[in-house]
Amino acid sequence: LVYDITRRETFNHLASWLEDARQHANANMTIMLVGNKCDLSHRRAVSYEEGEQFAKEHGLIFMEASAKTAQNVEEVMLGSWCVYVRLRVLRISHLNL
Repeated sequence: LVYDITRRETFNHLASWLEDARQHANANMTIMLVGNKCDLSHRRAVSYEEGEQFAKEHGLIFMEASAKTAQNVEEVMLGSWCVYVRLRVLRISHLNL
């Protein structure tokens, strides 16, 4: 789930987007919230803390990144991959009990 840190209206839509995602996806899905355009922090309309708090309240993983400069993009991808692998290992461990 991605919002633009320079556009408050994208942050304001997160609750609706999250509800849609949860309605139409696997109930066990892990969702990551990404504040995009962190390279434009001088134009920030949504604080890091607001994004972090929204994620915490909704059980999401949170990061900020910049698609333009690739800042934290690798970390976002690795974070997603690590969550996926961890869940697969837990699922396999559970099946082997």
